[in-house]
Amino acid sequence: MVNFNKKDDNMEQIANATGMLNLSTKNEYRIYGLANELNPPILFSAQENIVNAEQEKTIAGFLATNGIDCATEDVEANNNKIYIGLRRDVRNNILLASNLIQTFVYFLEGRVELPIDFKVDGIPSFKTNIS
Repeated sequence: MVNFNKKDDNMEQIANATGMLNLSTKNEYRIYGLANELNPPILFSAQENIVNAEQEKTIAGFLATNGIDCATEDVEANNNKIYIGLRRDVRNNILLASNLIQTFVYFLEGRVELPIDFKVDGIPSFKTNIS
C-alpha cells in the first residue's frame, strides 16, 4: 500500500499522477512533504531489514547521477513502513515527483532494476540547502 499525505502541497496531484493509490505492495509506503528548505530534497526513512544498505546505495547513486541529493535514516524497530519525504521544490514539479515515487516503489518492490549510472535528460538539480 502506498499512502500519500495529501495535506502537503501538491501531494494530491502527485498521488493521482503516480497511479499507485490502489497498488498492492509487500511493503507499506508513506509519502509526505518536507517543508523546510534546509531538508534534503528527498529523505528515505526505514528499518535496515526493510530497505537494506545496497538498496539505499543504489537509490542514492541513481539520484546523484541525476543531480538530486538525498538522505537516509533509520526508524524505530517496530515500524515496518518505508517513509519517503519530498521537499517542496521537488513536489512543485509534479511529473518529476510522481515518476520518482513510481521508480522508488517499483525498485524497492523488486519490480524494476535501477541502474546507478542511468542519466535522465531534463531533470533539474536539487541540492541540499545546508551551508
